[in-house]
Amino acid sequence: MTYDRRDVAPQDQDRPAGSADSAGLPSSPLRGRWAGRLAILIAVLITLGPVLYFGLPAEVARWHVAAATEMWLDGQKPEALDRLDAALRWAGDNAAIFVCRADWMLEDEQFQKALQDYDRALAIEPGHVWALIQRSEVFQHLGRHAEAIRDWKKLVERHSSASAEQRAVFLNGLAYAQSLDNGKKPELDKALENIIQAINLAGQDAAMLDTRGYIHYRRGNLEAAEADLNLAVTGMETQNTQLEQTRQYTDRREFAQQLRKSRKSVAVIRYHRALVYDALGKSKEAEADRQRVRQLGFVPGPSLF
Repeated sequence: MTYDRRDVAPQDQDRPAGSADSAGLPSSPLRGRWAGRLAILIAVLITLGPVLYFGLPAEVARWHVAAATEMWLDGQKPEALDRLDAALRWAGDNAAIFVCRADWMLEDEQFQKALQDYDRALAIEPGHVWALIQRSEVFQHLGRHAEAIRDWKKLVERHSSASAEQRAVFLNGLAYAQSLDNGKKPELDKALENIIQAINLAGQDAAMLDTRGYIHYRRGNLEAAEADLNLAVTGMETQNTQLEQTRQYTDRREFAQQLRKSRKSVAVIRYHRALVYDALGKSKEAEADRQRVRQLGFVPGPSLF
């Protein structure tokens, strides 16, 4: 607000500039500098206020997530979860934070807690790809196969125009979910169609050959199942050996996690082939595969997938 000279009291009009009495405030270079700085500060706050208001919480949340991740990798799980809680206090509408916590719960086989957080993430961001993929695995562990299949169908439908490689990943996931369904009318014929389409798009990698082999097993085509799973075991064992021989990596803790996932993939395929060997009456070969599963640190059984 500006002042007009006519608004000033008559006795003040004739006072020399810079004079002061007990009722007035002195004018000085120091006061002028502070007034200028205050004006600049106000201008900056007016400009950056919205940025700070909306950006600072997200930045603080990211800092908490980064700290939590370090703690989780170091095995400090309670502390890591406390940090994620702090992150959510700053950014409670961030789907990625809920997904992070859900991934950790899934890793610890706390399936109900994982499901709650994936549901929260998808309520915020319905198209979150990783949340849908991971939630389908939780559904499978809980025996809710129809819901797992539903999530994969969403991914296939929503990404029909994605790259061939991406579509193959989604079709493989759908086919595998269908193959795990132990209901009265599993979609095994449709599962076979989906995995054949995936292989046509991306080629015969070990994971997709495992899916097709397991579907053949579920459909009773044991010779085709054995042929696919032999190739899948060879391919995945080769990949795992190459990873185990890696000597250069950025973070040994992250490498350990990657190695465990690789070993689990080998264990799953070995377990699938053991089932085929059982059905073919090859008990010695079946036991050798189960022994390999145990050597890799896993328990052969229906929950291994």
